[in-house]
Amino acid sequence: MAAFFIFKNMNNKNHDIYALRMLDFQAKLDQMMKKNRMISLVRLVIFVLAITLLIGLKDFGLYFIFTTITIALIPFLFLVKLNVRYALKIRHLKELIQINQNELEAIKGNHSVFYSGKEFINPDHAYSYDLDIFGQESIYQLINRTCTGGGASYLARALNHTLGDRKTIIQRQHSIKELSGLLDWRQNFQATGSIVMESEDENPSSTSWFKSNSQYYSNDSKFHQEIITWLKEPFLFLDKKIISFLLYLLPAISIVLFSLMLAGFVPIMGFIVFGLVQLLFTGSYLKRINAIQSQIGRKVQLLNKYESLLKIIENKDYKAEILTSKKQLLVSKHGKASKAIEQLKSLVKALDNRNNILFIFFANAYLSWDIQVVLRMEKWKKDHLTRLPEWLDVIYEFDFLSSFATFSYNHPEYVFPEITEGEFQLDIKQGGHPLINSALRIDNDLLINGHKQLLVITGANMAGKSTFLRTIGVNMILAMSGSVVCAKGLKISPIQLNTSVRTSDSVQKSESYFFAELKRLKSIIDRMQNGENLFVIIDEMLRGTNSKDKHHGSEALIEQIIRLNGSGLIATHDIALGSLAEKYPDNIKNYRFEVEIRNNELEFDYLLKTGVSQNLNATFLMKKMGITV
Repeated sequence: MAAFFIFKNMNNKNHDIYALRMLDFQAKLDQMMKKNRMISLVRLVIFVLAITLLIGLKDFGLYFIFTTITIALIPFLFLVKLNVRYALKIRHLKELIQINQNELEAIKGNHSVFYSGKEFINPDHAYSYDLDIFGQESIYQLINRTCTGGGASYLARALNHTLGDRKTIIQRQHSIKELSGLLDWRQNFQATGSIVMESEDENPSSTSWFKSNSQYYSNDSKFHQEIITWLKEPFLFLDKKIISFLLYLLPAISIVLFSLMLAGFVPIMGFIVFGLVQLLFTGSYLKRINAIQSQIGRKVQLLNKYESLLKIIENKDYKAEILTSKKQLLVSKHGKASKAIEQLKSLVKALDNRNNILFIFFANAYLSWDIQVVLRMEKWKKDHLTRLPEWLDVIYEFDFLSSFATFSYNHPEYVFPEITEGEFQLDIKQGGHPLINSALRIDNDLLINGHKQLLVITGANMAGKSTFLRTIGVNMILAMSGSVVCAKGLKISPIQLNTSVRTSDSVQKSESYFFAELKRLKSIIDRMQNGENLFVIIDEMLRGTNSKDKHHGSEALIEQIIRLNGSGLIATHDIALGSLAEKYPDNIKNYRFEVEIRNNELEFDYLLKTGVSQNLNATFLMKKMGITV
């Protein structure tokens, strides 16, 4: 999306930190894999010894065979459990290595390893499409380090809907600043959320595949919707007291009948018939239980992920107000959120046991298993009905704030802006575009005090007007999102932003380019007429008409913006618009980007200067490229 080139910058001081962390995690991974292989070898030895002993002791009777199996099975199962634990640690270390490798790629200027947020692209949005907030080589891709679908959506919302008051912005700044200093915590959080695959069909050995893959976020968001839907549905068994009574009675009868059958007082056929009757009872709810399992069943790995993320949040003390208040939501009269998710995970595991046909046949025939599990799940739902959405919100909040924190950490030269109140103010010192390498980037200052202030920016083609507009817009969005900005300093009063930079026609909607642009400008005027204070950024308005009509229309639009209390930047090739500064000296100022022709070559300094540009380059470029003579 973005028309900016990203270059290598190996001078970033964080490069050595990430490289050293990679080496450290790799060393730990090698040690862990060595231990895991040793455990696997011991398991194999135990298995071979057990088989050898069984063959040798086969003539000693069942007692010796049973004793051998028991002696071998206990350490074997312990080692299996240890293997599973080590496998999780290995996956976690692999993910940490990948995370640091990705950050090294980011330092080089390669952000393609991170998801671009392409599904959030909206050409009709007030500014995001114009300013390349989403898509390849976008601001979203630059910042995104989320490991949950909700976190990815929260990050998009933060960039799409900036904060409107000083207090909230400052609170978010404090949260981002605190998390920025917690490198170990952030990477542990990210790795924990990253290693959990979303379905059994996915390759559990793959790492960080989702960071450039929307399927991960899609599956994660789908689970969120399913579990919220399940929470809102009415209870199937909890409100039926007779069901609760039967769930105590029927299994008790099963146990009594089984005991009597073993004692010879009840024929086996009687026990089987009772089981079939109970199976019919459970089966009458089969369709509805299947629906519940389709919503929340087979989600053990995801629940394990959320449980682990909640533990990471719970086990840390915070100072920032947002972080502490969010953490407080994780404790209720029923205990910690992570413990509750662990209980739900156990119930989901129990429900998933119905996928074993042999088990579920006997369990439902004599224990009413499906109904027992669903009833316990409903009791859990009753206790945590309102809490679960809050817990998910806490995870998503920490997730997207961690992305902003990593952005801040990766750019220590960036600053948190000063957020002001009262009359509108935008004062940026040495502001640049964060997607342009600092070694090649030309930074500029800008000062606007008060509403009804417009800067008319003229300049030749390729002189830097459009890049400057995007630079100001992007830094305003970052500032009002609570993030650091690409500048030496920035003061800003919160304000709504609306742009008209990239307009396209639509064959499908039967709209011409000119009509699409008029609709865009109309939406800006409508918002101001409705009383909104807007900062507008317009790049070369009314390109779809003749020069005379364009000039008169542009002049009328500028006057309308002033009348409606608007402020902003307007870039144009129409140098005649510079005369408006004489008509409205208190509202309009002229700035320019110049180009010089030296030794038959164009020279650009990309520095913003006062005044109206007089130098043109289109004719020169056409001759140089052989288009004209």
